[in-house]
Amino acid sequence: CTFYAKSPAFVLETFCTFATMKRLLTYIIIVLVLSACTTKADHARMRSGLDSINVLNRNGQPFTIADVQPYVDYFDHHGNGNDRLLAHYLLGLAYYEHGEAPMALECYQDAADCADTAAADCDYAQLARVYGQMAQVFYSQGLYQEQLQKTKFSVKYAWKGKDTLLAIRNYEQEIYAYRMLGIVDSVIFICQHVSNLYRKYGYINYAARALVSGMRTLINNKDYSRVKK
Repeated sequence: CTFYAKSPAFVLETFCTFATMKRLLTYIIIVLVLSACTTKADHARMRSGLDSINVLNRNGQPFTIADVQPYVDYFDHHGNGNDRLLAHYLLGLAYYEHGEAPMALECYQDAADCADTAAADCDYAQLARVYGQMAQVFYSQGLYQEQLQKTKFSVKYAWKGKDTLLAIRNYEQEIYAYRMLGIVDSVIFICQHVSNLYRKYGYINYAARALVSGMRTLINNKDYSRVKK
């Protein structure tokens, strides 16, 4: 009511001020949007750099937190779910190698949260590796129930990603948790089941090695006839 009681000149001046502020705000938004833009060449270059660090990881070669952090920062603003998933996963690995397990777990959880499991191109196999690494951290901390929980997720997504070997190897990790929990029957059952799965898909050497943990458990129980078999 006070506004309309003012003189026409005041109203016009106020309106013009509002219009100017609106234009200024629009310009600021445009500048921010343009500054956030990135070219396809930029994206390809950054993705290539991220993939090169992933190659180092798969070849067992070292890399640092500082090596990975720029890619996390970039893809958090310019990447898709798969880009962010890989970047945060590699950052978690770097933290773990530097002895910072809590930060590694945080990064792995961030990586899992980045995965768009509703997308047709979701990298389920990479998501399986994230959960596998989380399980490893929990095992090293003596948190075996948590390890089993994350291992089950890693197996689920490895199968979904059609990475058969990864799925079976992740499933095999449950053996170590059950052994530490003293659940002998589960150790023996999973050893045999895992061995059968390896054999089914043609991984004969893996199938043989998978029986070792079961044999050790049976020896401890003095069940020598089953050990011999």
